[in-house]
Amino acid sequence: MFANDSNERKYRRLTLTATFIVALFVSATYSSVYAQDEQEPPTIEELNAARIEALQESLPEGSELAAFLDCGRQTEVGGSEEGDLKIEILNGESYCFAGGLDVEGAFASQANVQYDAGSVSAKISGLDAGKKYRVAFSWWDYDDGGRTQMVVAKSPDQRSVRMPVPAIRVPDYETSGQLPGVKEFPLPMTVVKDGEMLLTFQLITGSNALVSEIWITETSSEE
Repeated sequence: MFANDSNERKYRRLTLTATFIVALFVSATYSSVYAQDEQEPPTIEELNAARIEALQESLPEGSELAAFLDCGRQTEVGGSEEGDLKIEILNGESYCFAGGLDVEGAFASQANVQYDAGSVSAKISGLDAGKKYRVAFSWWDYDDGGRTQMVVAKSPDQRSVRMPVPAIRVPDYETSGQLPGVKEFPLPMTVVKDGEMLLTFQLITGSNALVSEIWITETSSEE
């Protein structure tokens, strides 16, 4: 096939060199992809850093953010030590309105929701009778599911009930272009028993009940 041995040796050297270069390229590409795969994914706290910072900056003097729950990506937050304030979702499923992640003026934590056919409930524990708290939350009827909801605060035994947020239409985006709605109210200590209470987001009309975020602030200022 080759005119002489010299040409054959040259061809083999060129072939080996080309094979070596290709091997180096493949190895480098694989190493790069592997290195990316080995990177630690961001924590929920890192993902929500901007949101938490915005909330902290919005608080009045004398108040501090005690707990923040991203309902679509977390089922509980806090309670790492006995007596610590804790928010825990008790039912429902998580869902992300993917289109909402790119909406200017909305945070990713608001595009993620916890939902249920009838209501979504959360337990708040670690409450101190000597402190003042405020409860806040956001909700977003992104896909215009016709959602009207109310919020009910209950004692753990459900004998004491308050309705801090009466039935109201949840802001929708697809039809009206509305951003997530935020509501806030003083935590009704009359429903707290042994440092615990229940918070329920109840569906009145629409496709299902949902909530995006829940957070608690401690305050020393007068209401």
